[in-house]
Amino acid sequence: MIALLVARGFPRLVQPADLSLDPSGRFQWTCLQEAVSTANKKITAQVALGVGVDERIEANHPALRTAFVQSVRTRQRIVIDNVARLFDNHDWDSALAFQTAMRRSTISVYCTLHTTYLERLDPRTLRVIITDRLHQSRERQEISQFRKILQKQRVRVKPKASSETPSHATKRLAAYEDAFLSIQIHKICEDWIKDGQSPPFTVRAIVDGLNEKGIQTQRGRPWTSPNLRKFLRTKRTESPESFPFEWIQLPDVKSAD
Repeated sequence: MIALLVARGFPRLVQPADLSLDPSGRFQWTCLQEAVSTANKKITAQVALGVGVDERIEANHPALRTAFVQSVRTRQRIVIDNVARLFDNHDWDSALAFQTAMRRSTISVYCTLHTTYLERLDPRTLRVIITDRLHQSRERQEISQFRKILQKQRVRVKPKASSETPSHATKRLAAYEDAFLSIQIHKICEDWIKDGQSPPFTVRAIVDGLNEKGIQTQRGRPWTSPNLRKFLRTKRTESPESFPFEWIQLPDVKSAD
């Protein structure tokens, strides 16, 4: 099988070897290796699909064409960890056009997250997957744009006059990041349950899951048990119904994870 890795923030000519130190690249590669091994197959080639952070992947992307050509020549199927990665930064119309182009290519693309081939995905299910990804992508773009505004206005140093106070701006940014982190933790737990693991999961395990995916704190640092535990306890106090706390082992007193 041909492993397709989506490399956000890398140039189009990126090589799979260049992703060896990238957390997202390591995560994708691990998922692909495990899925292919479970299916008693082998990875015969790797193709890294480099694209800018704010760019969207088009059907004529050089690396995507390379993967398709190799697939036809070698009669090997393409495997990707999450086909939804291909729809980042799209709007709904371009996502539909890209989906149509992928289906018409007659190339089998296997998605390890959904354990099926793209052409076999129920249209309604695929629509939900794409819609969810577009929402996540839009949310990340809003966070990025908002950070740039804060940085440009030097909110933490010497804020300029604005209709929005610095404290309000900081709260908005915190709310964006709170929602993003909550979604990521929810998905990590869901993936573990799909893999047959039984909740509740420890804070230490979730910390490892976040760091493996390359998700950092607001200050750009790796997660640790104490700061994640603090976040979860605050979340449980503020909105106990909005988070699957039955999936998480969260002691009320300090204890080892």
